[in-house]
Amino acid sequence: MKSIYNFESVDPPKITEKMLFDVSSRRILRKQTILISFASLLTNISIALLSVYISRIRVEAGIICLLFFCFSLIGNGLITVLFIYQRRRNYHVISY
Repeated sequence: MKSIYNFESVDPPKITEKMLFDVSSRRILRKQTILISFASLLTNISIALLSVYISRIRVEAGIICLLFFCFSLIGNGLITVLFIYQRRRNYHVISY
């Protein structure tokens, strides 16, 4: 069978252990960030449901929970924007 690729013409890229460790640590950080964002989402949903439930009993407590929910959403949005900005700024790809 005739080979269609010429593997002798180009040298493979030089990959060090540090580069592979950096890729591995970035993947671990990405997984941790996704888990934290899902936990934050579940927390926000529970706070919203709590504010609806408490507002039937005490309106003031429901408003306080709703304000906490709004501040939590604002904080989560800012953290997400910062993570996206940092990821775009530090985006390095190892081409294999």
